[in-house]
Amino acid sequence: MKHMRKMLCVVLALLMAVSVGLVPAAYAAGDPAQEESLTWTKTTATLFGNMTYDMADICQFVLSPMDRSIPYANLAALEAAVAAKDVSRADMIDLLRDAITSIGRNPDHMRGADVLALTGKQMDDVAAYLFAGLKAKGVSVDKSFELESSKTVVYWALRVYDTGLLVTLSCTPAGAVAIDNEAQTIRTAASRAVTLTLAVNDPKSAAEPISFQTQIVDGGSVRSASLAWTKTSKSLVSGMTYKLTDVFDFALFPYDTALPIGRLATLSERIAEKKLDVVDDNTGYSAMQKLIEDAMTGIGSYSTMSGQDILRLTETDRRNLVTAIFNGLEAKGIEATAAQKAESSQTVLYWFMRAFDPDKFVDVHLSCSPDVAEYKSVYQTLAVKETESDRLFTLTLTAADAPSVSISFEVRIEGAFDSHVRSLAWKGAKRTVLVTRQTYKLEEIYSFVLSPFDHTYTYEDLAVVDRKIADKKLTRAFMTSLLSAAMTQIGKDLSQMTGSDVMELSLEEQTRAANYIFLCLKEAGADTNIDFTAYTKDARTVLYWMLRVYDTGRLVTLTTDADTIDIDNQAQTIRVLPVPIVKENETARLTLCANDPDPGCVPITMDVKVEEPLKLSHESLTLAYKEECNLLTASKEVTWSSSNEKVATVNEKGVIKAVGKGSAVITATREVSGEQLTCNVKVRYTFWQWLIIIFLFGWIWYLK
Repeated sequence: MKHMRKMLCVVLALLMAVSVGLVPAAYAAGDPAQEESLTWTKTTATLFGNMTYDMADICQFVLSPMDRSIPYANLAALEAAVAAKDVSRADMIDLLRDAITSIGRNPDHMRGADVLALTGKQMDDVAAYLFAGLKAKGVSVDKSFELESSKTVVYWALRVYDTGLLVTLSCTPAGAVAIDNEAQTIRTAASRAVTLTLAVNDPKSAAEPISFQTQIVDGGSVRSASLAWTKTSKSLVSGMTYKLTDVFDFALFPYDTALPIGRLATLSERIAEKKLDVVDDNTGYSAMQKLIEDAMTGIGSYSTMSGQDILRLTETDRRNLVTAIFNGLEAKGIEATAAQKAESSQTVLYWFMRAFDPDKFVDVHLSCSPDVAEYKSVYQTLAVKETESDRLFTLTLTAADAPSVSISFEVRIEGAFDSHVRSLAWKGAKRTVLVTRQTYKLEEIYSFVLSPFDHTYTYEDLAVVDRKIADKKLTRAFMTSLLSAAMTQIGKDLSQMTGSDVMELSLEEQTRAANYIFLCLKEAGADTNIDFTAYTKDARTVLYWMLRVYDTGRLVTLTTDADTIDIDNQAQTIRVLPVPIVKENETARLTLCANDPDPGCVPITMDVKVEEPLKLSHESLTLAYKEECNLLTASKEVTWSSSNEKVATVNEKGVIKAVGKGSAVITATREVSGEQLTCNVKVRYTFWQWLIIIFLFGWIWYLK
């Protein structure tokens, strides 16, 4: 009892000290605002008039100490999953507000700092509500996300979707731009210099506001900056047909810098699946081009207007156009989400023309001598004619409504395809540490570039087919057998062919094989309604995609000098065998070579480290309150974390301390190998501890 009286005296003394100002109130409340600071990580110096920008496109900031202590970036994959389901920022803000309401708090009376100052139990409840809400919206929530600390999850939701609760952006002079902190957008007006200022949205914060100056310019008059290359191909292969987007990509100012058209990307995929972007040979139009032409009825003549003419229509006309476009898509079985329909009319119109009718903005002109390439504006393709020797030609891009504004680059056409020297290069080593008794997919360990194939074929265009194949659970073995059957159809034996043999078949043989593959995929339920001949380069691309994704062993072979590693190039796996004793820093050399006797294709090597698997002394533990236990591990390079630090904490040495009744999951992660092991920890009170808590008022002085 003497000790208890002493504890009560200390508590009373501290409370009195706070009340008379002897102890700073911020210290007593544990308020982190005393350390808060704001800094810019990105600012944009020039904006265009009469445009709507996302704040994140103009300025990005660091709010300390939160941004430096909470790894909310770990939830980037969750952000991608949210975007994939078309869950809008408004939906996420509503979900966060509902989560706060569910714990009996009023979100209308809270700032970001108030949310982050919730108790641990309240924070857990808010995070749980957020995850339940995301699952209800169809978002795939990985278990690892739910194991993140609740404070991290809540801060992530604030930082990504409701930044206005944390910081407020303002402008000087007032009214020069329209700032919507809730929607996180900025609408510019007339040309002038303005100062943007960011401040922490908390009057108790010690963080000083930060400012930067930006210049608003007239977008209609900036002709000299209207076009720029973002990508150009310096070398093409004769006899190939390229999509223009494979040859070059460009920036059209001010639109490309101001309109966030990425949010409409999912619509593009669905339009492609319905083949609405395929040009009709008879009319010279795609269904999408016809759709906007029909929508223009009563507004103006689509055929005589440039892209910029359409974007400069009145807001009423633009909104009517957008409504007609979405109605037309719905009639064709493609319904836009509420978030997509809520996009600005200028963004939707620009997305349509940029994706499906770029001729409205730019003209492509060829300067060839001799005539070695043909540009087809209707199909947006560049057909390179067969040539025995290298040739140079110039591609010029001109603004559709400003012929004086143009940019050019020179392209080399390389001679006959089979004259190319093969070459291999590592694209990236994904994993440099392998663990014994583990089986890895080769794609988990490395990726490579095989020239000229990887530089010639954009087999990524067929990613939508990959997804269908995965959805139907068609295995790599099935796809390889399909390729073999396609070769049989043209009288070839795949078992006697290398990847280069497949790629050097005649065009007629390749087309027959590719058609057979797509027919079989359709019968297997993996039909994507894609006419692969319309927008992929040719049948050769389809065959290379089959080889590169499902039968890589026909292109390259991986070997090793280590007898502890078993490589199956056909199954595309590596098995690390058990080793009696793994020496420290023991390495194995992996060698990749092309299955082609081309003397110029030099093998490439990569060293990987072999280690014993991660081991913990316990898979589960039951500890008494305040008890400690060491989770012994065979590895020194381990990062430890606890899913609930109010129940159990763990230090860098793997020592667990029971700090509260309940359950927690302790995770050990070895970053170099990506391994993770967990230990389920349950903390309880012993009989004697219950006596202390109940009869000796332990809830006051014993529980911490």
